[in-house]
Amino acid sequence: MRIISWNAQGKFREKFPEIRKLSGGIYIIQECENPLHCRNREYRDFAAGGLWWGDNKNTGLGIFVAPHVSITDNAWEPLRLRQFACVRVNDSFDLLAVWTMFRYIEEYTLSPRIRSRCQIVPVG
Repeated sequence: MRIISWNAQGKFREKFPEIRKLSGGIYIIQECENPLHCRNREYRDFAAGGLWWGDNKNTGLGIFVAPHVSITDNAWEPLRLRQFACVRVNDSFDLLAVWTMFRYIEEYTLSPRIRSRCQIVPVG
């Protein structure tokens, strides 16, 4: 499965057709808008089945998936970490998506408590 990570730097609703050409199974997109608040129907369709986190509807962290991939939010407690999201992929492995938007050492270092929870594939 191809996992693609990209910092879109905003306006992902206009850029997603290009990244879709890479035929990824999972797309980790930093600085994308919340598809639920976007008028672009094609973007909403692309994001269907995905998840999005953020404090601002215009910029956040999205995990979007191809139709044959399923993800569920692990709903981990944040432990002071912002813009980190952990999902279960196809009920077989956990994926940790990261948008390292600030230079805070506690956000760059995964605590032993997180590392010990399960096998993790960090992407971001």
